[in-house]
Amino acid sequence: MRRDIYQRVWMKGVIGLLTLLSVASSWSQWQVINLHPSGWQSSEANAIENGVAAGGGTLADGSQSAVLWTSLNASSASLLNQSTAGSWGWAMSSGVVVGPAWNGTVHAAAWSGGAFYDLNPPFTAWSNAFAVKHVGANPVTVGIALHGSVFHATAWQGYNANSPIDLHPSGAGQSFAYGINSNGAVVGIVDGQAAYWGNYNNPASYVNLHPSGMAASYALGIAENGQVGGFVVANGQERACVWDPSTGSWTDIHPTTATGDSEVLGIGSMPGAASAVAVGFAVFNGEQHAVVWRCLDGGSGWVDLHTVLPPGYTLSWARGVWSAPDGTLYVSGAAGDANHSEAMVWVLTPGDVNGDGCIDDADLLSVLFDFGNSGCSLTDVNGDGVVDDADLLIILFGFGNGC
Repeated sequence: MRRDIYQRVWMKGVIGLLTLLSVASSWSQWQVINLHPSGWQSSEANAIENGVAAGGGTLADGSQSAVLWTSLNASSASLLNQSTAGSWGWAMSSGVVVGPAWNGTVHAAAWSGGAFYDLNPPFTAWSNAFAVKHVGANPVTVGIALHGSVFHATAWQGYNANSPIDLHPSGAGQSFAYGINSNGAVVGIVDGQAAYWGNYNNPASYVNLHPSGMAASYALGIAENGQVGGFVVANGQERACVWDPSTGSWTDIHPTTATGDSEVLGIGSMPGAASAVAVGFAVFNGEQHAVVWRCLDGGSGWVDLHTVLPPGYTLSWARGVWSAPDGTLYVSGAAGDANHSEAMVWVLTPGDVNGDGCIDDADLLSVLFDFGNSGCSLTDVNGDGVVDDADLLIILFGFGNGC
């Protein structure tokens, strides 16, 4: 009897180990959608939400334009450029796309419902828009405006170019605003150090997030739960990291096997999840690869998205992330080489724990063997911090999908 028990325990341990190894190695096998329109020189998808992507493209004639993909296929690409020599899309919120547009000088711009809005303030000839989020009913755009020879972090309410909000801290050199969430919190850089503003409408809410001992730091995005993503520079290397402004703490999430720089370029929340999801890139053996971080605790919960691309791509990066109400995770970015890029979207279906495209016994076993564990884990399907009944139900309700 005792020998039988030992054998069963031993077999369970072996099966569990094999299952976990399968999860670690194949979670990266996501579905990849190439959004690059035929005939274009290059493209990139910098934002994604509600099954729609936005970014920029270089057309066959060399001109550049902000782009909206109205569905996740290459043929849906729609040019947003209107009456300018060129434009680019950096961010999107509820269909509003923002970025730069230029006719000799660069102006912050927005596109919504087929209309074009020039956000450039009347006191300057140069501005740029990097992020947008609806705060209440109205979009708030953040970026920079040139004051003399100094860049100031700036916010715009709605489409009003005449009354921008100057977020520049008193006495600072250069400042930049790169991200905003729906609570109105803004992140960016002030004099080479990560910056946070608790409210876009209150310049005095500025807080310096720079970690002691770092050569430089950059805050590039903020999730709905307040987590901030970016990178620090330590010993000449860029290292992806996240901050919690409520505590002033930060976490180094540089991939353990990366051989060069890493950066978080975008960050977004999952519905009901305890932690946000970050995206960006890391350098492995001289190649820049798109990366997604499912766990932001400094552990091993990251995936090299470059490994699932077709052959021929030598670099990639990810900038946009969106979690659908059903838990499907979408990551947008681009892949290409030093002279060419193609807009890409990576998709992971909820419940497909091992990422093989099929919700089956392997996914169910992975969750069962981790059942009751807390903390960030790939088997914590809904991301609420514990592997429990809710995760099992997601798999059971989706069982057989994709098989």
